[in-house]
Amino acid sequence: MTPEPDAPVWGLVWNRLQQVFDRCSSEIRTKKPDLRVRTGRWGNQHSPFWAWAAFARSDPTKEDLVLSVTFHDGNGRLRAETELMEEQGPILSKLPEENLDQADPAGIEAAILRYLDKVETFIESQLGTIAELV
Repeated sequence: MTPEPDAPVWGLVWNRLQQVFDRCSSEIRTKKPDLRVRTGRWGNQHSPFWAWAAFARSDPTKEDLVLSVTFHDGNGRLRAETELMEEQGPILSKLPEENLDQADPAGIEAAILRYLDKVETFIESQLGTIAELV
């Protein structure tokens, strides 16, 4: 069963993602000291959790780069996806979408937290791309 948007697990997810976003932003700032980053999150019945970090490009005519982590509820199945994309443009890189409701016999919350391990690895693998494009 999919956790409600106000379930405690989403607070854990957000805290962990904030740490990852902050760590990655700090690392990119060593090469791009003027980097501007915005982060946020929200959730509703269809997407109980969505978080993002937007990296502003130095060229104001270009769209921001966005890292997006989304959990969707579809017919009782929780799907997770993580993408690096231009704000309104194409997806540049992504993790394969996963169905988490059957992924872990320890329960859905354990599956969500295990997925975050993959998200963290993915984000760290994209630091060079982000630094190059901002």
